[in-house]
Amino acid sequence: MHLIVSLHLHAFGFAALTIALLLGMLPPSPLRSAGKLAITVWIAAYLVLALRRVYGGRLSVTALRAAALAAIYAAVSITMVGLMALGLVLLY
Repeated sequence: MHLIVSLHLHAFGFAALTIALLLGMLPPSPLRSAGKLAITVWIAAYLVLALRRVYGGRLSVTALRAAALAAIYAAVSITMVGLMALGLVLLY
C-alpha cells in the first residue's frame, strides 16, 4: 500500500511540476507567477488530502505528517544530489 501511494504521489508531483515548467516558458507576467504559486499550493494540498484519504486521521495531524515527510524527502534528496555531485567531481 505504501509503495502504491508513494508512486502515485510522485507521478502527481512530476506531472504538476511539468505544468510549472511549461508555465516558466511564458514571458514574465503576473499570470505566470500566479500559476506557479497555484501549482505549489495544489501540490501541498494534494499531498495532505491524499494521505488523509488513504491513511485517515485528523486534518491537522495529517498536515503535520505531510510536512515531516516533505522535510525528510528534501533532506534525503539534497544529500543524494550532493553525494552524486561529489562523486562526479572526484571521478573527473
